[in-house]
Order: sequence, then C-alpha cells, then structure tokens
Amino acid sequence: MTHGGEPREVQPHHLLEWYVLGDLHDRAGDQVTAKKYFARVAKNDASYFDVAARLAGLGE
Repeated sequence: MTHGGEPREVQPHHLLEWYVLGDLHDRAGDQVTAKKYFARVAKNDASYFDVAARLAGLGE
C-alpha cells in the first residue's frame, strides 16, 4: 500500500500508519480503501484500538 508492500517485520509505527490511513479514507468516503488498511492492521494485531469495530462498521 505504501512504498510497495508489506514490511519484512511489522513494527508498531506500521500499525499506526495503516490505522490512520484507514481512518482518513473512511472519513473521505472511500470505504474500500479504508477496509484494506483496517484489515491490514487486524491481520497483524486484531486487538489494535477499535480496528475490529471499524471493520465491522464497514461490513467486514
């Protein structure tokens, strides 16, 4: 998504970046891209903030 792909080792700042990007896309009305970013966070840490609820709200 950013810089061409998944990092070799996911760090906390990656999760934050993806979460914020998901939030921004959701607020802009781009639910498809928001779901992709939130799903990426959830894949690495399903308990990260409210990512499960955000995905559920987007129909995931």
